[in-house]
Amino acid sequence: MSFYANSENIFGYRDLKVNMWMSASTLKTFVKMDYGEIVDKAKADGVEPDPVLEPLKKLLAEGQCVESSDEMKAHMTSEKVINSTVCLSPDFLKQPVCVGVEIPTSW
Repeated sequence: MSFYANSENIFGYRDLKVNMWMSASTLKTFVKMDYGEIVDKAKADGVEPDPVLEPLKKLLAEGQCVESSDEMKAHMTSEKVINSTVCLSPDFLKQPVCVGVEIPTSW
């Protein structure tokens, strides 16, 4: 399955970072992206940057993805959640950023 066309490349961003936080007990997920610079459409012959978060969110069940870090923090501190998270970074295949029982202090 390919998220970002056949080449798996994402066009239009410099220093793109995609972070995903997921509750291990409920699988509620918060996905965030940051980048240093976005492509200027005028310099890219009108080509728009690729969508980044939408393809990832489509993989999750309806209602599974929260929209803000505040909502994720509130969910993680609720009584129904076993306090553990899995955080994935762009290098998650090499080493997870965090796996454990602490809620990340910076989102």
